[in-house]
Amino acid sequence: MLNEKRYIEVKNVFAEHGVELTESDIRLYADVFEIIAHYVNDKLTTREIMEAYDFLSDVILNRRPDIKVHVEKSEKIKLQVALMDKIPFIGNKLDLEEKTTFAFCIYLGECVRIYDEENDTMTNGIVLFKSVESIGQEFENYKSINPTMFGCVIDNTANESRKDFGYSKSNPVLTKTIGEAYNYLSRLVYEGGSITYTRIGSVSGGNGYILDMYKITVTKSILFFRKSMDYTIYIDSYANSTSTKAPKPFILK
Repeated sequence: MLNEKRYIEVKNVFAEHGVELTESDIRLYADVFEIIAHYVNDKLTTREIMEAYDFLSDVILNRRPDIKVHVEKSEKIKLQVALMDKIPFIGNKLDLEEKTTFAFCIYLGECVRIYDEENDTMTNGIVLFKSVESIGQEFENYKSINPTMFGCVIDNTANESRKDFGYSKSNPVLTKTIGEAYNYLSRLVYEGGSITYTRIGSVSGGNGYILDMYKITVTKSILFFRKSMDYTIYIDSYANSTSTKAPKPFILK
């Protein structure tokens, strides 16, 4: 099914980035990107598909130290869909179905391991990319077995006036990026006390969005004693806006 033009484009991009692959591997990846191009209705160029594939696969495989997010296998497709909105050349160019299928292709290619009986070895799922029809069937099989993997990512709306703001998974702090989340945390103030914070993990907030959990420790000096208090807050780092208030009893400087 190889599109020779796609093969040449893929080979050139790999060469530009100094990636050395065998001819058979280049052709294998070219098939993957040809199938993805079909499912995104050719709205992205080969280079854009490859750059998005590289970035998103690195994130879900925890190969990006600048983006510290760990999610369960069942949440990896949803996370990718959320992150696609942050990729400049994708943004609103793809609709939800196109983003979801693209994310599934990356998940299938990079997170699924296949046993090769002939060689008695394990390989990644890119060997499954034989045709548009075969991937379409895989997509339907996964949806029928585990439909929650494909729950659409919904932009969460925070109610900053409620007492549970920041403390409830249904009413988290919102930031546009992980970097903004750390900036937000650095601006928290507790009157009469000092603050430290630590990321303690990621959880599903329901409806398909991923939340980061942070432990905020407040230390106060009372006469000759030091008292520490811990608070756990939830932050949605993939929202369309950034919260302008702080969870009580904190204030935002």
